[in-house]
Amino acid sequence: MSPVVVARQAESQLVLPSPAVSFNPAGFQVVRVPTWMWIPPVQWRPVTATAQVPGVSVTATGTPSSVQWDLGDGSQVTCPGPGTPWQPADDPGAASPDCGHVFLRPSADQPGGTYAVTVRVHWHVDWAGGGQQGAFPDLTSATTVQVRVEEVHSLVTGVHSR
Repeated sequence: MSPVVVARQAESQLVLPSPAVSFNPAGFQVVRVPTWMWIPPVQWRPVTATAQVPGVSVTATGTPSSVQWDLGDGSQVTCPGPGTPWQPADDPGAASPDCGHVFLRPSADQPGGTYAVTVRVHWHVDWAGGGQQGAFPDLTSATTVQVRVEEVHSLVTGVHSR
């Protein structure tokens, strides 16, 4: 059997994780406040699968290459990596260094009062075995989450003139 045929079998056995999505601020997003977006770094690693027939063993490797965020508000952001998880020591008003968005409208007028955010991880797929190697077209894994975006108004009180 041809190594390419066995490689297709290995590719079909790849188990690409659906992205687990995180945002900061946690809970709901706020209009005009930078949103940090990321998937867990543990999901940003190659996955492999091997197929064998007598005399030929081929391994397919899927390597994450980018993350596409369709934010439900008409915006799309593509990040070259998983994004940086927000930490409590980070400035809550600062933009993410590598994967963020600023919502400009609340989601109240959307179905369910939320934006449907679809996150797609693109995977480059290579294979090697049987004395040959090659690549297949990229694969994707995706998930959709509902994100509430609110407009927050503030009122300053207790200010005294001198």
